Amino acid sequence: MTDTMTIVGTWVAALLTLAIFSFLYRENPVYRAAEHILVGIATAYSVLVMYFQVFKPYVWSALLEPKDTASFVWTLLFTLLALLFLAPFVPKIGWLARIPSAIAVGYAAGQALPAAIQARIYPQMLDTVSVFNDAAGFWGVVNALIILVGTVAVLFYFMMTFQRNPVMNGVSRIGVVFLMIGFGAVFGNMVLSRMTILIGRLQFLFGDWIPLIPS
Repeated sequence: MTDTMTIVGTWVAALLTLAIFSFLYRENPVYRAAEHILVGIATAYSVLVMYFQVFKPYVWSALLEPKDTASFVWTLLFTLLALLFLAPFVPKIGWLARIPSAIAVGYAAGQALPAAIQARIYPQMLDTVSVFNDAAGFWGVVNALIILVGTVAVLFYFMMTFQRNPVMNGVSRIGVVFLMIGFGAVFGNMVLSRMTILIGRLQFLFGDWIPLIPS
């Protein structure tokens, strides 16, 4: 029974992979069917995960078997706020959805700002300065200068609170060069990651489905 299910699963995965690859020719009903299956399965999986890992332990169980009165009140309050997200389905009270949206955005911004300062801005500033302490030899100093100049130039490019002058514009142009290099590196990494996924699918098709590649 296990071998049969494995064979059936391999065939289903292979046919869906070929259906997605058919988009390389042009968009067609086969591709759209595979796309809808993917979205449907992903949505169903997300709903189940949210139910069993979030709603059931943190809402349902917390309301039926609360630890104390305070936890029950807070759980009930945030549950009612979450239900307001469904208000747009009733046009007359659709504006109520702005209340939980504003709370969620404000909370996320308040959480993200200190985390961004501690995890990104402060380490970047520290590395920009401390790299001179670790620089060994001529090329080490050159590398440290490139990092310093690039960081300062990019910051000048995004400095919008001062009146622009020729010096700032010149430094900003250098920042644009560093930004383009960074974006190019990110794009190249993205292409490599997609190529890795493609190679994995080809290995599945010609290794597991049609064993043309020796294992």
